[in-house]
Amino acid sequence: MCKVTGYTGPVKIRNFVHRGLERFYEDDNARGLPSACLNKLRNILIFLDAIEEGAELRTVPVWKGHLMSGDRKGFWSLHVTRN
Repeated sequence: MCKVTGYTGPVKIRNFVHRGLERFYEDDNARGLPSACLNKLRNILIFLDAIEEGAELRTVPVWKGHLMSGDRKGFWSLHVTRN
């Protein structure tokens, strides 16, 4: 849902693919997001704001953080729900 840049160095959220997630991040407005995921999404976003390097995404195994390949090379993916 969000794209985190770089293999090493500072991490920042560059943009959001999902408008509801962007609204949640910027305004704490949960409209358009499943209520069952809100706490997990909030924790992920807080964690993303605090980390220094992308490799730290692997420290939370349940999020299954991994680097993308192909045309999304350099971006990370996190598991929020099974869908």
